[in-house]
Amino acid sequence: MNPRRCCGQLASLLAIAATFVVSAADTVRISRTIPASLCRYTGRIADKSASKRFDVPWSDGEIASVSLDGGPRRYVKWWKPSDDGKSVRVAMDWVRGGEPPAVLTIESIPATGQTPDGRWSFRTADATTTNAGPNAARIHEWTFEAMRPGNYTVEITGGAWDERTEAVEVELCGQVRPGQLDFTGGRNRSSSKAIGRMRIPGPGRQRLRVQVGESNRNVQGMLTAIVLRPAPEGVVPRPDGSGVHALRVADAALAGASLTVLGWGDTAEVTGWTEEAAQLEWTCRDIAPGHYRVELSVRAGTDASGDLEVRALGQTLRAPLRPGLDSARVLGEIEVTDPGNRDVTVRPRGARGSWSVSGLKLVRVQP
Repeated sequence: MNPRRCCGQLASLLAIAATFVVSAADTVRISRTIPASLCRYTGRIADKSASKRFDVPWSDGEIASVSLDGGPRRYVKWWKPSDDGKSVRVAMDWVRGGEPPAVLTIESIPATGQTPDGRWSFRTADATTTNAGPNAARIHEWTFEAMRPGNYTVEITGGAWDERTEAVEVELCGQVRPGQLDFTGGRNRSSSKAIGRMRIPGPGRQRLRVQVGESNRNVQGMLTAIVLRPAPEGVVPRPDGSGVHALRVADAALAGASLTVLGWGDTAEVTGWTEEAAQLEWTCRDIAPGHYRVELSVRAGTDASGDLEVRALGQTLRAPLRPGLDSARVLGEIEVTDPGNRDVTVRPRGARGSWSVSGLKLVRVQP
């Protein structure tokens, strides 16, 4: 079955387009208008096939991702475009609990740039590419103009062969994120995966650098694209039934170029506290009047020293880092007199050594 565009023909004509200028290491400037309707297509799968060929309605562009609905029970192993670029074969893995029908979504990158939904897409075909060593570890570089700060989930697209994975290192605005290209079994087969979250600290010219492979061995993988997908900016869900506000670092806004999110969801933690001005930021919704106990989850190395400061709902609590601590600790209590939305921040005060923050809770202890 042929994929169809998510938007109808009328919606495509009315789609908002934006022009973005991207340069590859200051050597190639690219200006391209990217309508949102050009970037996402869907097709319905009615039977339980191990692989299926889809005709694609674009004439150029790189595929950024191919996904099946239904979460981890149904997933795409790899995809391979045809030589003429008019179709793509998708290999799927169906497990118990994941049954057709299902909707296959293909996202393409018609050009390096940013789409109206805020997603940045970079094709290696538009990058400046060099070798990092004698065994041809490859470095891809782009520079681009960011309009505003923001958190982004980093997704890499490509594949590895010869029964192995391939190392990838992403550097953005001074932050470094390691990852790997999965084994896909062929040089023209690709898959996509998220490797973590990074932050663009402010507007202006930014540099993105990706190294594929290591300089001391032959490269057995290829990167075709990298996508920066907008991530949460610090707004957290409303409190649970018992009045507890659970603030996950996965939902925090990161202020500071060195901060890095490791892991996902409830297991995520933030490291890289090398700047005194760095902080995590949330906004608590619909907080009710009352007394709240502030609990901060911290993992501190044996070399950790200094203080942590939590500013919650207009009040400040401060506590020393305890070397070797790996648990939640109570910093104290605060009082809320007026209902509404309130900001919460965590920042270091003279903190040194290795340590990370994995979460914060405001527990209502007294109405």
